[in-house]
Amino acid sequence: MNLMSKSIVGVSDSSNPVMIAYVQNQLDAIAISFPELAIEHVNENNSIMERYARYPGRLPAYFILKNGARMAVLQAKINTPDLLAWVSDSSG
Repeated sequence: MNLMSKSIVGVSDSSNPVMIAYVQNQLDAIAISFPELAIEHVNENNSIMERYARYPGRLPAYFILKNGARMAVLQAKINTPDLLAWVSDSSG
């Protein structure tokens, strides 16, 4: 899988330390499984939520981008193995 121009952005609620840790742990797992993928962790105030979120208030959220354009969006709590499968399937 060619991930050189692809990235994933994880979004958590800045007022929720449990969610921040949850999203960071999942992004760390993605970094291990997909080392070529650029990873960023942002909060709900990031413009990506306005641009690409299907449900602006639903967090956590994950966005797969290719050259800055949305490829896939996941706005849900999901276990790490399923998240890794989603990243693999969605980043083609």
